[in-house]
Amino acid sequence: MAEKPGLVKTRQERVETRLRQRQVYNERMSKKRRARPRSLNIGDVVLMKNRRPGSKFKTRFESGMWAVTRVKGTLVTVTKGDEVVTRNISCFKRYHGAPADHQESGNNSDHEEGECEFGRVGGTAEHWLASGNLQMGEGLAAQKTTTPGSPVPNQDDVPAEAPAEGSNSEATRRSGLGRYNLRSRLTLPERLRDYVCE
Repeated sequence: MAEKPGLVKTRQERVETRLRQRQVYNERMSKKRRARPRSLNIGDVVLMKNRRPGSKFKTRFESGMWAVTRVKGTLVTVTKGDEVVTRNISCFKRYHGAPADHQESGNNSDHEEGECEFGRVGGTAEHWLASGNLQMGEGLAAQKTTTPGSPVPNQDDVPAEAPAEGSNSEATRRSGLGRYNLRSRLTLPERLRDYVCE
């Protein structure tokens, strides 16, 4: 039986077809898994996930910041002080920003001309590792409550708010009005109506 021309594929055509099919399959699986290109580079400051959260009261990420020192595919090596950890890229999240004491734009007296702080253009993680500022602390708590560039108020400077009239006063508690009146909210079942509650 004679073969029809064009139906027999050469070896090269079969290889190209297989490569195209593999590429289509990989693209479909990446879309299904919502894969993204990696976004961590050497010198970035990242937060690492808690390995064993333990309870619902712990945070998703550890409190310390780590500096990325090596990236190989999906494996990322980070350092914090003397600790070196290698994990999958999914265990890290890039930290955008610096502690509040280093975000003041007007205070660049300790930096030379052309040198930038980390978190700004041209900054490096080595600068932060050398200065020992890779621990989250009071600066970040202040950063959340104030706007960048504004001073953090001392607790002594903030006036204490006076309680509202009649809200939690002693007279309200004694009279049984307000949220302290438990008897008004307590309803007994019908079978226990003859009992006296104290």
